[in-house]
Amino acid sequence: MPTPGDFVEKALKSVQVVWDFSHFTVRRFFADSCPNWTGALSYTTLLSLVPLSAIGFAMLTAFPVFDDIRNTLQRFIFSNFLPGAVTAVEENFSRFLANTDKLTAIGIVFLGVTAVMLLSTIESTIGIIFRIHRQRPLVQRVLIFWALLTLGPLLIGASLSLSASLQSATQWLGADESAPLFGLSPFLPPLIMFGGLTLLYTIAPNAPVLWRDAAVGAVIAAVLFEILKWLFGLYVAGASVQTVYGALSAIPLFLLWIYLGWASILTGAEIAAGLPEWRAGRRNTEHVPLTPTRRMAISVAVLAAMQTRARTGEGATAEELADDLPATGSEVGDAVADLVHAHFIAEGSDQALFLCRDLAEVTLYDLYRALGMGLSPEEVDTEDPRQVPLVTIFANGERAICETMADDLKSLATTRWADDRGNEAGDAA
Repeated sequence: MPTPGDFVEKALKSVQVVWDFSHFTVRRFFADSCPNWTGALSYTTLLSLVPLSAIGFAMLTAFPVFDDIRNTLQRFIFSNFLPGAVTAVEENFSRFLANTDKLTAIGIVFLGVTAVMLLSTIESTIGIIFRIHRQRPLVQRVLIFWALLTLGPLLIGASLSLSASLQSATQWLGADESAPLFGLSPFLPPLIMFGGLTLLYTIAPNAPVLWRDAAVGAVIAAVLFEILKWLFGLYVAGASVQTVYGALSAIPLFLLWIYLGWASILTGAEIAAGLPEWRAGRRNTEHVPLTPTRRMAISVAVLAAMQTRARTGEGATAEELADDLPATGSEVGDAVADLVHAHFIAEGSDQALFLCRDLAEVTLYDLYRALGMGLSPEEVDTEDPRQVPLVTIFANGERAICETMADDLKSLATTRWADDRGNEAGDAA
């Protein structure tokens, strides 16, 4: 039976793990130059704020059900996502937004380009944090950006409309403001931010990201955002910013708040990206490219997992493989892309992956060469006398590697994967 000492020891170990992971996240944050990216995002946000809002409100006004929600949405954003000290920008923001109705066709195009600039910067920053080596095709990126620009405002508007309808129904039923529904309204902004950040951390990286990792990062980012908002309000209340800047004090305060907001969002991204690395036992915060050995090992592990599922006729998504393997989502994503390009696996219409080659007919050496590895004597420049001796050396080396890697992938994957699964089951027991 566990003793109180056992509980204390377990609690201390948990605290130590949280402390170590927090230290790892901070080191990762600075290794990825997140302070610099936060500054870049802050200025891009300042430039893109009016264009993004104009597009978002235009989408809302396209639906009659949202005709009366524009002002409500604007007040909701400024009252819940900005400290009270910087809400002075709301009046100027409304005036700038009203001026967008007078734009020409060229001005409207500029609005769209400016909005896409922010989304592109966000995608690039998230890609660096998640160690993404491959960008999406241009058409796919445009479709994702368009979905964010159109669906984002609609989802927020729908949530506000639903909240208002529920509160009206509660009042109609005779409930007062102490009813549980009214008590939930302060939690609506953090919940919206949590949902938005979870989607951002899951969709933005061009690699499989587990929902639970994205959700953990989103929760911490939302909590950190609320804490920073409270602390920022205390700072502004006791600072003499208005004495120094006068009527312009809202501008530096607004810039500083945007910077702090992006810092909390990127911290959540670092947590979501760092959790798979932490579970895999890797503590290196530097962005180091995969070595050939690591590429081979992860590719074999992916094929082994696919072989296991092939016995029951099942496929697997990249997210399921990332959850199943001791590798990060970006590493599994790179391995999957390599194997698809080499025609070892194929992607179905539902994004499920399937083996498209008989692993019993393919050796480890075939995979080695398909991944672009190995020595190629034919690439040696024989017109250069200094390189001629390398032809024989490379040929002998490749022959030795071919003999060493003569095992077929099916037997290799089946036996070793089964042994690993057996060992894991034994450890769990």
